[in-house]
Amino acid sequence: MGFEKLDYVMAVAEEQNLTKAAKRLFISQPALTAALNKLEKELGVTLFERKRPPVKLTQAGAFYIKEMARIRQMQMNMQTRLDALSHPQFRLIIGRGRGFYWLPILLPAFRCLHPEIRVSIINRGFDSYESSFLGDATDMAIGTMSMSSQDVSEEMLVKENLIYVIPRCLNIISEKDYEGHSLEHPLVIEASLLEGQPFVCAESGSSYPHFMEAEMNQYHFHYGELMIYDTPQASLSLAASGMGIAFISQNLCQWENIESKYQVFFCTLKEHPPTQSIRIFYPTNSPFLHLIHDMTRLCRERVLSELY
Repeated sequence: MGFEKLDYVMAVAEEQNLTKAAKRLFISQPALTAALNKLEKELGVTLFERKRPPVKLTQAGAFYIKEMARIRQMQMNMQTRLDALSHPQFRLIIGRGRGFYWLPILLPAFRCLHPEIRVSIINRGFDSYESSFLGDATDMAIGTMSMSSQDVSEEMLVKENLIYVIPRCLNIISEKDYEGHSLEHPLVIEASLLEGQPFVCAESGSSYPHFMEAEMNQYHFHYGELMIYDTPQASLSLAASGMGIAFISQNLCQWENIESKYQVFFCTLKEHPPTQSIRIFYPTNSPFLHLIHDMTRLCRERVLSELY
């Protein structure tokens, strides 16, 4: 479908002058006028009020532009999908924090299996995954969210404990109380110790703000100052450097060697820390189910075995 007529109408609407619009379109003004007249006759409506300057859109003209622009976008999306089918491209959503550790293991193994497939990585927060699937914008996602759509399938991969990383310089825990505890065996503390303390958290697109809010609601405490940074790694490093408390994955602390690099306490509010479930999500009727199954298998066999 060609969209020259839409371009003509949009140019006139923006320039509000036929001569300027024709110049912008590299056609003569009579040719533009003839094209508009023909289009209005085909549609049976008046798109512009042209009796006196400036030329203005009618209500029908505004509706025509809106709907034709939507149709053009739909055609572009369809063409992108068709191109992907003829030139296979696998679109994977994974957060920047997790992707930093998972992708160097996952992608080389996947390429060995499917060298003909291009993998496109989309770094997006967990709160936008469902809209991406419903909008046909991705083939697979790895994350911690849950979905309500029957058109999306999910598989559990692994659970991660969430713990509090508390800088020793905050002086809210004594060295004596922490004796015998470590990253693997966090100290159980009272929630009142966290009241009014500074916190450091990854940006709202990650799952950590969601889990931290749930903790505050359950145990009835409030942070004092909150510093938000773009990645979980950055927020963890800031917290470990004394900027505040982080509520974050125990595994991330292991991957970042926080225990050996910083003076911090690892704590929890109950004996069994809360967990976040890492899942794989994909469109149930995806044409790339064989690729999704291979990617899932590699997550289990390579990533989980190496990192967990």
